[in-house]
This record gives sequence, C-alpha cells and structure tokens, in this order.
Amino acid sequence: MSDPSVLELNLRLLSPGQLLAIPLGMVGVTFGLFLLTGSVAPRFEASCRRDGAAAGSCLLREWTFLSSHEQRVELANTRFELEDVRSAQRGRSTVVSHLRVRSDDGATAFETELRGGPAIKVARAVNRFRETPTLTALEVSEGFSAGFFLAMLPVMLLLSLGPVWGLGGSLVVKANDHQLSVTRVRPFWKQERVVSFVPPARPLVELTRGTGRYRTQGTLAATAPGQARVVLVMWARFELLEPVERQLTAHYAASR
Repeated sequence: MSDPSVLELNLRLLSPGQLLAIPLGMVGVTFGLFLLTGSVAPRFEASCRRDGAAAGSCLLREWTFLSSHEQRVELANTRFELEDVRSAQRGRSTVVSHLRVRSDDGATAFETELRGGPAIKVARAVNRFRETPTLTALEVSEGFSAGFFLAMLPVMLLLSLGPVWGLGGSLVVKANDHQLSVTRVRPFWKQERVVSFVPPARPLVELTRGTGRYRTQGTLAATAPGQARVVLVMWARFELLEPVERQLTAHYAASR
C-alpha cells in the first residue's frame, strides 16, 4: 500500500513522436533546401567527341528541376569563354566568372547560367580538349550536385542528437513531508534539485510561463519558509509542468 504522505511522479519530457519529429524536421529542411537549390542552381553537362584531326563537337545540356535545354555545337567555330560579372551578395559587390559559349561571329551559341568555380572548370576542360588532338572524348559535368545534400543527411541526423538529448529525458518528482526534489534525467547525465524544510512547514510551488517565443515553455520553482527560492526545472513544456504544479500544491495542501 502506497504512503499518502509521499508523492512520486515520473514524466517523459518528450513523447516518442516528438523525439522523432526533431530529426525528421532537420531532414525535411535539408530536403527542402535540396529542392530549392536544384530549382535555381543549374547543372551543366558537356559530352565532346572528335574523329581524327577534326576539332570535334560537344553535346551541351544545362538543367534545373524546373527547366532543361540541350544543343550540339561544333568546336571548330565555337568558343568557351569566361566573362567577369558583378554579383551583389549581402550588400557587397563581388566579381564572378560567367561561362559564355559563343560562335565565331560573337553570337551566343548556347545559353548557360553557370558561374564561379564550376564555370572555370568547364571552360578549362573544353579548351584543353580542343587544344589536345590526342584526346578523342571528354565528359564534364559541373554545377548543382545532389551528392552534397546526400552527404548532409547523416550530418543533420547527427546534429539532431543535440536537441533530442537536450529536450528529451525525464523528470522524476518526489515529494514528502520534509523534502521536495526534482531530478532531470538524460542519457549519461542526471541533475537533482532539492528543497528541504522542517514539518509542519510546507513549500510554496510556483510555475511561471515564458514570454514571447518562449511562451510554450515554463519554469517550476519552490520556496520553503525562511529559505531562498529554488528553481526545480529551468525550462520544460508548460503543458507538462502545469499538472505537476497542481499535484504538488494539492499534495502539500492536503498534508497540512
């Protein structure tokens, strides 16, 4: 038979669904960035071939998730050039290289949005192919890459362990006629905060809601007569702490 003078509570700070939502949310953010980046950042592909001493030709393709176009150009009358253009980023103007594929008369032979390092690599690779007759084939692909985001997935899952550990765990509440304690338990970590008092004194339990964006969070504290206020739980979900505060208040009111 349980002792009515003793109250014990064991509460999970986050449900299994809430714990799962944290890594899924971070993976979702990564996937969203993947879709956004793939919709605006181009991927440029060039497949070049030559027979004998001919200059050769290249099948060019540039695509995003929203558009794609391709065209074959003859290297005998086509130039791959880099044009410096100014780009405004965070209030500062920087110069980046823009790949231009032009015919000998200066007209645009293939429209591309490839810029920066990928543009430089493509121009160098194609021009090296043009200047090296012994090379008969060239495959070059630069720009947007899904590989970066695939590599980010395990990184994001690893980073999600921080919030899961910090927000998860459990609260163990123990109240009797001379002591009130709250232990916050996480994997490999445990912290106990205690308020002691001499009967018939009883502690005053207070629950404070956060403000602004922290309105869903609460702080649970207790004050024993003649002692300083002790914060039992610094931050936890208000809806979780509210019934704890009610039960502790009712428990000590009944034991007077």
